[in-house]
Amino acid sequence: NFTLMWFSWKNEFLTYMKSIDPTENNKKKWSIMLLNRVGPIEQEICKTFTFDNDHEKEDINILFNKFDSYCEFENRKKRNDEDIDMYVNNLK
Repeated sequence: NFTLMWFSWKNEFLTYMKSIDPTENNKKKWSIMLLNRVGPIEQEICKTFTFDNDHEKEDINILFNKFDSYCEFENRKKRNDEDIDMYVNNLK
């Protein structure tokens, strides 16, 4: 399951980055490390992300949010109490 693997990998990555940059002085470089360390599946997923500007591509928090949102979307299932229109709108 990609979602479980992503969140586990993300926690390991954060632990590693905090160990080599405990003061987070180089946090701007974390996104480079993230994109360097993820596998080919995650790199392909990242290519589907849209960004408002180039700065967002380098923001680790924005990248994490986009991957997290991807996982939420991937696992979202229609609830019994929502009709198809509500379900589609909630996916947006």
